[in-house]
Amino acid sequence: MRLDRLTQRSQEAMQAAQEIARERSHTQLEPEHLLLALLEQEESLVVTLINKSGADASQIRQLEIERKAVKQEKNAKQRLEPIEKQLVENPPGHRYPRTRVSSGRCRAGGS
Repeated sequence: MRLDRLTQRSQEAMQAAQEIARERSHTQLEPEHLLLALLEQEESLVVTLINKSGADASQIRQLEIERKAVKQEKNAKQRLEPIEKQLVENPPGHRYPRTRVSSGRCRAGGS
């Protein structure tokens, strides 16, 4: 995408979206980042259109922030689950069974 072909306000929104992504340590720019950036712009066309439709742009912004927080928490938990499982199955100080390789096979408890 060529940012130089966008309007000044659009360029500002894209830069704000990139900053939002960076602040959250996200490696990719997602539509949610752009939505939040557009909702944060003062006198934004997006905010005007949302409010004229009868919805509340500030409420949508807050809901999006909360939804993103829940999503981040869920992703963090999914990343931790394998580590937690490993700690339960093999707690610190746990001695792993010795193994020996013979003829391409691995046997537990060997000497």
